[in-house]
Amino acid sequence: MATVDPAAFHEVPGERDKLGVTVSPASVKLITPGVDKFSIYPLLGPPHFAESVRRKWNYVLFFPVVPGSMERVRCRMEIRFTRPRGHYNVTVSEVVWQEKSCADRVAAAS
Repeated sequence: MATVDPAAFHEVPGERDKLGVTVSPASVKLITPGVDKFSIYPLLGPPHFAESVRRKWNYVLFFPVVPGSMERVRCRMEIRFTRPRGHYNVTVSEVVWQEKSCADRVAAAS
């Protein structure tokens, strides 16, 4: 279950200029707690805000309003990571959305 926390997202210089990545909500739905950090690269690419060493990655995502449509919805998502004690791999601990409508779109995806 994803979290919605608008306060977690701060205005970043140049944020509105970020091209982001257009993805299907079903692809993003695969990012859940326990998923290996580097499994995210094939889905979304590197983080959009130069946070590659930190324990959280932020993305600007665009979801098609209707599959195949050129009209898109802009969403901000943060992926938080943890490295469980005794484990080598860093994994997803939480997915946080800026807006509930984006979280709902992903939750409803099949």
